Amino acid sequence: MEGIQEHMELPSSVTEPPGPAAFEAPREGMEQAIAQVWRDIFRQQQIARNDNFFELGGNSLLGMDLTELLATRLGIQISVVTLFQKPTIREMAEAIAADPTF
Repeated sequence: MEGIQEHMELPSSVTEPPGPAAFEAPREGMEQAIAQVWRDIFRQQQIARNDNFFELGGNSLLGMDLTELLATRLGIQISVVTLFQKPTIREMAEAIAADPTF
């Protein structure tokens, strides 16, 4: 039994996890404006439109900073709750476009 595990192979269905998704830049307009605020908050040069705010290191305190900057720079009143529900630039821009009260 000692050498059995050394000769066992993984099933062919087991593969390496997929690599990082290709970078998809924010689209023109609202996505680019939101992305600029995110770049300032995270101090990063590139933020993809499908990056998740919380996976980038965001938390509720940074979320409050984000909502404040969106309000002062873009005139968008968005709640931290919405950020939890729409944590990507793409989702946030879509929510804003769908609801003119933002």
